[in-house]
Amino acid sequence: IITIGAISEQFNNAVTLRGNVANPGRYAWHSGLRISDIIPNTAALITRNYYRSRNALGQPATAAGQPPAQPGQARLAVSTAPSSGSTGTATGSTGTAAEAPTPTAASTASSTGGGTTVGDALTQNSGTFAATNDLVLSAPDVDLAYAVVERLDHTTLTTSLLPFNLGAVLNGTDPSQNFELEPGDVISVFSKADIRVPQSQQTRYVRLEGEFLGAGVYSVRPGETLRQLITRAGGFTPDAYLYASEFTRQSTRRVEAQRLREYADSLDAQINAETSRAVASSIDPASAAETATVTADNARAAVARLRNIQPTGRSVLKLKPDASGVGSLPDLPLEDGDRFIVPRQPSTVNVAGEVYNASAFVFQPNLQVRNYLRDAGGPSRNGDADRVFVIRADGSVVSRQYSNVAKASSLPGDTVVVPPHLTRRNVLRDVVAISSIFGQIATPLSIIALLR
Repeated sequence: IITIGAISEQFNNAVTLRGNVANPGRYAWHSGLRISDIIPNTAALITRNYYRSRNALGQPATAAGQPPAQPGQARLAVSTAPSSGSTGTATGSTGTAAEAPTPTAASTASSTGGGTTVGDALTQNSGTFAATNDLVLSAPDVDLAYAVVERLDHTTLTTSLLPFNLGAVLNGTDPSQNFELEPGDVISVFSKADIRVPQSQQTRYVRLEGEFLGAGVYSVRPGETLRQLITRAGGFTPDAYLYASEFTRQSTRRVEAQRLREYADSLDAQINAETSRAVASSIDPASAAETATVTADNARAAVARLRNIQPTGRSVLKLKPDASGVGSLPDLPLEDGDRFIVPRQPSTVNVAGEVYNASAFVFQPNLQVRNYLRDAGGPSRNGDADRVFVIRADGSVVSRQYSNVAKASSLPGDTVVVPPHLTRRNVLRDVVAISSIFGQIATPLSIIALLR
């Protein structure tokens, strides 16, 4: 019997470089080898995917309807020389899988939309052209404040992590961070997409749209606030209507989406409980079960539509109706993906919900909410006249709990909502009714509390 043992898979006298680097792989170890010998400069941290994404921006157009490249047209020569970002002799594979560039939060803000809020609706392009260009990061930024060396202690057979400041190693400001490497060490370099870094260290893109002298996408400087950014962008145009401005934030949108899911889950539980109660209390359980199943299916379909509602992530700035100038804005710290829209002053007041003629009416100064309700025919037989509320152009809500809605003054861009009669005895019917109201207006989560 001849037994042949397997060859050990251990790499002797080598260190491994992985993560957000130009040439990941294994490099020959020698006595006195330090981190700066493996990562000598910032060029060693720019991945190949970054250059692939940048090069794709200059590819010839191939979409239908666009002219092909003409013979003799100037071309940009793309170098195929290997990157010289790292030193040492690689002993393993250095290839990485190609990945598509990930859009930043700033770019996805416009695609998710702002519902039918006044600011977003009035600044939308009325023509037939769709947006085709955006500013996105070709790759996530490198986290220079943290990298780590993974080291195995061959005596105790325990693995320890040795963190170091990558920026200090590259700049040479702190020699203690550039410590000596040992055979078998694994150096991991992270991007800011791998580890959540503080807001001050993130690359932040903010969109200014509408009535700005310099509307566009801006990179936020360290410590810069909303006022400072708008001042740098040139301020507002004379037509800016700050009261109807819309400030949306990605983090707020995520919280709203979570609350909306929780509310939909609560409605699902109420539907199941109501269906069981209707069957249990009926004299003819078979007939009641069939009726309850049909009604419950309709209610669940309404809940499904409720789950598809995209929250706006809007923050109410509490500006006065006659607010103007940068000084009237709150001095907000900015986050990546923030979007600030300032429209022109709208000329209508909308009436929605259970009225005889839901429509938009021309705004007239000194008119009250009841005047627009009268023009819409007033609440229908299914409308609840005691729970009429107004969604202001700035996103705030005027309800009967705190003021006389009928005699409240109206402002340009207001939406008067007449909700349906909701009976606590029929939860399934209420769910369908609430869903129909959600389909007519961009409903903030604060309105849900009024309907419950």
